[in-house]
Amino acid sequence: MDWSVAAGNAKYREPGRAPADGSGDYYGLNFPIAPRRLEARLAPVRWADIGGDIGWIDGGVDVRFGLPSTPGRFWAANLAVGMRSGTPGPIHATKRTYSYWGRLEVYPLLHESRDARGLLETRRGVIALGLDGGVFFHQLALERAGGHDPGDGFNFDSLPILRHELRLETAIGFWMRPRTGMAALVGLEPYWVLRGDDGSGGPAGSTYRQSWGFVVVLSGSFFLRAYQPSAPANTTP
Repeated sequence: MDWSVAAGNAKYREPGRAPADGSGDYYGLNFPIAPRRLEARLAPVRWADIGGDIGWIDGGVDVRFGLPSTPGRFWAANLAVGMRSGTPGPIHATKRTYSYWGRLEVYPLLHESRDARGLLETRRGVIALGLDGGVFFHQLALERAGGHDPGDGFNFDSLPILRHELRLETAIGFWMRPRTGMAALVGLEPYWVLRGDDGSGGPAGSTYRQSWGFVVVLSGSFFLRAYQPSAPANTTP
């Protein structure tokens, strides 16, 4: 499961309304309910795994294959491809979102040790680079037209925007698996919009522009061994 906070540099212009600038990579409040997503993964072989997740605004599936994080191996790496869709999410405003992505993930070994019982502790860096294209959800808080407050105490309208984008996505972070069978990851994930619609989908003449953003992610997981090969008959388990 994971939790995240996003930030970006969005600019919205609409005739007859004050310009709006700020972060547009969130829904509701930019402090999402934890957990943001729940994910399950299955590795039928050591060099590949498949995963699926569900969150508040979307869900996704993916497959990864590459060099696993085995003891003593300095470089672990994956090639990953996947897709996301807003259809499984419970929020109506985000159901039209979707994206298809691919990336290279590299995990250099930072530390590895065993205790007296032989249990392994591993710490690795996280580096990733990829492309992500589709329809993404954005939101900005706008001052109400004419400065009229209808009595809710907040002089703002919330503007949802669905925008076609092609993104260059990166990540850098730290991954740790202690001897408990659990793992934790913290990562910074910047992205740049290589191509994006300027139109907001709102009133005629309105525009939404955003060229970059980033997400800070905290993730926790635990591992279950679904299959344990039996020991040879002449050995002690």
